[in-house]
Amino acid sequence: MACQSCCSSNQPIHQSPKYKKALWIVLVLNLSMFFVEIVMGVKSGSTSLLSDSLDFLGDSANYLISLIVLPMALSYRAKASMVKGLTMGVFGLFILITTIYRVYFNYNHLSCVLWGNSQL
Repeated sequence: MACQSCCSSNQPIHQSPKYKKALWIVLVLNLSMFFVEIVMGVKSGSTSLLSDSLDFLGDSANYLISLIVLPMALSYRAKASMVKGLTMGVFGLFILITTIYRVYFNYNHLSCVLWGNSQL
């Protein structure tokens, strides 16, 4: 026998107004952090901040895609999940390539200290 409480709702969780509101809140927060970290990453030349900013951008894109496909059929939501996964993979490759490039071609004093080479 199924529970038939007066408090239960037949509405799926992905169509709940609270769920949609939560997605909007995290979208705005992630976009804000993306802009803060991309500016500071470029100013400081920090690969770590740049990679973290891209993570925030990827998360923001994921939340935006989720908001778009929220009312759609399950097949569209599944395809959107594949696109989101591929996007995050591309971001990861970008950071990997940037890091390798900086290790080999952007030789600076900090890398000298880290690798134990005192010659500049």
